[in-house]
Amino acid sequence: GSHETFTGPSPAISTNTTGDIVVPSQLGGAPVTIVATSAFYGCDKLTSIVIPESVRIVSDFVFFGCSALKSITLSEHLTKIGAYSFRGCSNLGEITIPASLTLLEYRVFYECPKLSAVTFKGAPPTGVVDAAINQTAVVRYNSQYANDWLPVIAQCGWSNASPYTPETPTDPVDRKPDGGPSRETIDGVEWSFKTSDNKAAVIAFQTTADGEV
Repeated sequence: GSHETFTGPSPAISTNTTGDIVVPSQLGGAPVTIVATSAFYGCDKLTSIVIPESVRIVSDFVFFGCSALKSITLSEHLTKIGAYSFRGCSNLGEITIPASLTLLEYRVFYECPKLSAVTFKGAPPTGVVDAAINQTAVVRYNSQYANDWLPVIAQCGWSNASPYTPETPTDPVDRKPDGGPSRETIDGVEWSFKTSDNKAAVIAFQTTADGEV
């Protein structure tokens, strides 16, 4: 008979990982600056995730299908969240978007029916109108950027938007020397990552029926 080879992302950690996860701020001695495409794809037993201050980019499909995820804490240095990154996070109830964020790519919050509260600490990121935030969500925005937010709110039809006055701490990030593509176990969880240019990225390995590629 015919033999079909499955090709798809194998997440940075085992999909059997349960409960609360803190993404390491260093892997292989380098700061983790990127959570790469599909890094937590299908990790449907995770209930909360903390993204460390070292991280600048959350790529596409990162938390796709993390259906048990209720809480996520983002880095205050994050600049971009990739397309469909929270798609199918059907239990995610609220999220706070840091002031550093400048880009929300397409349908970041697609199929997040319970997302009922979104807080933006800064100005409207590019792409926010296409981020698939529920119209009924309570959207809190930094009053300092009210003039920027009001037209966005009108365009998105958010009926429960309100201003607030925030506080925003920032911390410098240390740079560490390079290592190679590797795995590292921290608190019993094995992470896959690679390093380049003094930065580390949490990665999903592409796998096939014949093993790692």
